[in-house]
Amino acid sequence: MWSRLFRLPCLALVVGAADPEPIHPLAIKPEQLPPPQVLGPARVSPVIDPAGGCAKPAYPAAAIESREEGVVDLEFLIDEEGHAVDGHVVRSSGHPDLDEAARQALAKCAYKPGTVDGKAESAWVRIRYEWSLEK
Repeated sequence: MWSRLFRLPCLALVVGAADPEPIHPLAIKPEQLPPPQVLGPARVSPVIDPAGGCAKPAYPAAAIESREEGVVDLEFLIDEEGHAVDGHVVRSSGHPDLDEAARQALAKCAYKPGTVDGKAESAWVRIRYEWSLEK
């Protein structure tokens, strides 16, 4: 039993001795570091501004009667001031009345504009809206 206990630490020391000695971070000179990588401009996509308010789209009455549900993907062009200046359906819910109701309501939302290197810039944003009747 004692012989097993003494062998394990010795084995660990032998394995550890073969590993190269770690380099201390302060031992690296600045000229030995690789040059910094330029990744391009920092881009941030537009988002709905929670402080600006955004009303939930009203469920069209005909869609309620027909029990229509679905998911619609929309794209909006948001200007530098955070207004939607253009918008269209990318993928339909399968129900044109739901698609149009979502497009109209989300076009009225306030947005935080997209930025490039911290400067506001017009940019497209994709929004998915799910229509679901309360069960």
